[in-house]
Amino acid sequence: MHLTIKQPSAKTVTASINQGQSYSFFNQNLTVAGPYQHVIPNAAGCDSTITLNLTVVPTPPTAGSCYAEEVISFNQKKRNDGTYVDANRS
Repeated sequence: MHLTIKQPSAKTVTASINQGQSYSFFNQNLTVAGPYQHVIPNAAGCDSTITLNLTVVPTPPTAGSCYAEEVISFNQKKRNDGTYVDANRS
Protein backbone atom coordinates (compact mmCIF):
# COMPACT_ATOMS: atom_id res chain seq x y z
CA MET A 1 0.00 0.00 0.00
CA HIS A 2 1.27 3.48 -0.90
CA LEU A 3 0.33 6.38 1.39
CA THR A 4 0.63 10.00 0.28
CA ILE A 5 0.34 12.68 2.92
CA LYS A 6 -0.83 16.00 1.55
CA GLN A 7 0.46 19.14 3.24
CA PRO A 8 -1.30 22.36 4.12
CA SER A 9 0.36 25.57 3.01
CA ALA A 10 0.66 29.11 4.29
CA LYS A 11 1.60 32.49 2.90
CA THR A 12 2.07 35.87 4.59
CA VAL A 13 1.47 39.15 2.78
CA THR A 14 2.48 42.54 4.14
CA ALA A 15 0.71 45.66 2.88
CA SER A 16 0.18 49.25 3.91
CA ILE A 17 -2.42 51.86 3.06
CA ASN A 18 -2.80 55.53 3.84
CA GLN A 19 -5.36 56.54 6.44
CA GLY A 20 -8.75 56.93 4.75
CA GLN A 21 -8.01 54.28 2.12
CA SER A 22 -9.09 50.65 2.09
CA TYR A 23 -7.38 47.36 1.15
CA SER A 24 -9.32 44.62 -0.61
CA PHE A 25 -8.68 41.19 0.89
CA PHE A 26 -10.96 38.34 -0.24
CA ASN A 27 -14.10 40.48 -0.70
CA GLN A 28 -13.41 42.57 2.42
CA ASN A 29 -12.51 46.24 2.26
CA LEU A 30 -10.20 46.68 5.23
CA THR A 31 -9.49 50.09 6.76
CA VAL A 32 -8.04 49.09 10.16
CA ALA A 33 -4.47 47.89 10.76
CA GLY A 34 -3.93 44.35 11.97
CA PRO A 35 -3.42 40.75 10.98
CA TYR A 36 -6.14 39.12 8.87
CA GLN A 37 -6.40 35.49 7.77
CA HIS A 38 -8.27 33.68 5.03
CA VAL A 39 -8.24 29.94 4.37
CA ILE A 40 -8.67 28.46 0.89
CA PRO A 41 -7.88 25.03 -0.52
CA ASN A 42 -4.42 24.62 -2.03
CA ALA A 43 -3.55 22.54 -5.12
CA ALA A 44 -3.33 19.38 -2.97
CA GLY A 45 -6.82 19.98 -1.56
CA CYS A 46 -5.54 20.93 1.89
CA ASP A 47 -5.95 24.19 3.73
CA SER A 48 -3.91 27.13 2.53
CA THR A 49 -3.83 29.90 5.10
CA ILE A 50 -3.14 33.37 3.78
CA THR A 51 -2.20 35.94 6.43
CA LEU A 52 -2.30 39.66 5.68
CA ASN A 53 -0.38 42.03 7.96
CA LEU A 54 -1.97 45.39 7.18
CA THR A 55 -0.48 48.70 8.30
CA VAL A 56 -2.34 52.01 8.14
CA VAL A 57 -0.07 55.02 7.65
CA PRO A 58 -1.49 58.06 9.48
CA THR A 59 -2.19 61.20 7.52
CA PRO A 60 0.45 63.80 8.33
CA PRO A 61 -0.92 66.79 10.21
CA THR A 62 -1.75 69.85 8.17
CA ALA A 63 -0.43 73.26 9.01
CA GLY A 64 -2.70 74.60 11.66
CA SER A 65 -3.47 74.58 15.28
CA CYS A 66 -5.78 72.69 17.59
CA TYR A 67 -8.70 74.44 19.23
CA ALA A 68 -7.72 76.63 22.16
CA GLU A 69 -4.05 76.70 21.19
CA GLU A 70 -2.28 79.94 20.51
CA VAL A 71 -0.01 80.51 17.56
CA ILE A 72 2.59 83.27 17.50
CA SER A 73 2.43 85.11 14.19
CA PHE A 74 4.13 88.44 13.52
CA ASN A 75 4.91 88.67 17.25
CA GLN A 76 1.21 88.48 18.13
CA LYS A 77 -0.77 85.64 19.67
CA LYS A 78 -3.51 84.27 17.39
CA ARG A 79 -6.45 82.13 18.49
CA ASN A 80 -8.84 82.42 15.55
CA ASP A 81 -8.79 81.22 11.97
CA GLY A 82 -7.98 83.84 9.41
CA THR A 83 -5.39 85.42 7.19
CA TYR A 84 -2.97 87.70 8.95
CA VAL A 85 -0.78 90.33 7.35
CA ASP A 86 2.26 91.90 8.94
CA ALA A 87 1.44 95.61 9.08
CA ASN A 88 5.17 96.40 9.31
CA ARG A 89 5.85 94.97 5.86
CA SER A 90 5.13 96.92 2.69
